[in-house]
Amino acid sequence: MPVIVESVTAPSAADQADLLKIYNDTPDWLKQGETPDEWLTRILADDQIAIYAGRFNDRLLVAALVSCDQQQWVLDWLTVRKVTRNRGVGKRIIDVLQQLAADGGATLVVKDYADKSLPSWLKKLAVAEVGCPSCDGRKLIQQRVWR
Repeated sequence: MPVIVESVTAPSAADQADLLKIYNDTPDWLKQGETPDEWLTRILADDQIAIYAGRFNDRLLVAALVSCDQQQWVLDWLTVRKVTRNRGVGKRIIDVLQQLAADGGATLVVKDYADKSLPSWLKKLAVAEVGCPSCDGRKLIQQRVWR
């Protein structure tokens, strides 16, 4: 059974618990000092962030936070549960996000955390660095676009 990627707009209590588990598996440098509850409260309240998650057997295994505009979808954050890593789950959600962005005429880009290394599977997707006007001058790594 494949991982089903979906937009999470009104997470159930079980979904919220899964999101907290995903957050707990996030590398410390990506947590930005927030507790799991602070993080969940912030992302659920922020109407500028779209939450996408991958579901398998009714459980969320991966989550991504995306800031969307007409030209670019910026992947701000992505974490795969530790128990599910190295099985293509992160690649699956990236592929779906690329397709959704392209369907809307946009390009999916990923923040380049210059002081931290991106996972090797995500680096393999990178094709070029681009500027992002809505990202305060931070560089982004442009992802392959679905055609």
